[in-house]
Amino acid sequence: MLTQHRYVLVVLVLSFSLFTGCASTNVTGSWTKSDYAGQPFTSILVVGYTEDPTNRVFCENIMSDKLEGDVEIIVKSLSASPDDRKINKDELLEYVNRKGIEAVLVTRLVDVKQETVYRPASTNTGARYHRNYGSYFNHAQTQMSKPGSMVTQSVVLLETNLYEVKNKELVWSMSSDTVETNSVQQLMKSVSKSVRATLKKDKLI
Repeated sequence: MLTQHRYVLVVLVLSFSLFTGCASTNVTGSWTKSDYAGQPFTSILVVGYTEDPTNRVFCENIMSDKLEGDVEIIVKSLSASPDDRKINKDELLEYVNRKGIEAVLVTRLVDVKQETVYRPASTNTGARYHRNYGSYFNHAQTQMSKPGSMVTQSVVLLETNLYEVKNKELVWSMSSDTVETNSVQQLMKSVSKSVRATLKKDKLI
C-alpha cells in the first residue's frame, strides 16, 4: 500500500565516466494485481526521487512527456512539493486526494552494478562512396579491424510502481535494467519508453 511502502531515493546523479554510449533498457519483469478490475487510469501523478533537484526535474519531465497522449491528466510531484526539499509522503497523499488524481507512478533506484561482457571483433568499414576503384582500395587499406575484448559496463536497475490512490494499493510494477547511458536524460528517455509500452500492454493507460 502507498502508506506502508518505504521509498528509497533514486540516485540519478550518474557519473559520466561510468556511462557511455546510448541507453538500452531491458524490462526484466512486470506484475499486475490479479484482482484489479478498474479502467485504464486517466490521471497520474509522476514521482521521480533523486538527491538532486535538477535531476528530479529531468526525471519527471521526461516521464510525463512520454506518457502524454495516453493519459489525459499528468501531474508532476513538483506541483505537490517544491524542488528544494525532499517529498513528504503525507503531503503527497493530501495533494492527490485533493486534486482527484487516480494513480501515482513512482520510480526508485534498486541498484547500480558492474558486469563484464565480451564484445566481438569489428571492422570499421565506413559508409563512403568512391568514384573509381583506385580510391576505393586506397580507402579500404586505411580501415582498422578491432579485435574482440572483455569490457566492463554499468547497469542501472530501476523499479517503477503504479499505486491506485482510491484504495492506496500497488496495482502494477515493472523492473528494468538499463545499460550504457551517458546522462540522466538518456537514462530516463529509455526507461520511460519501456514504462509507457508496458503500461499500455497491461491496459493500465
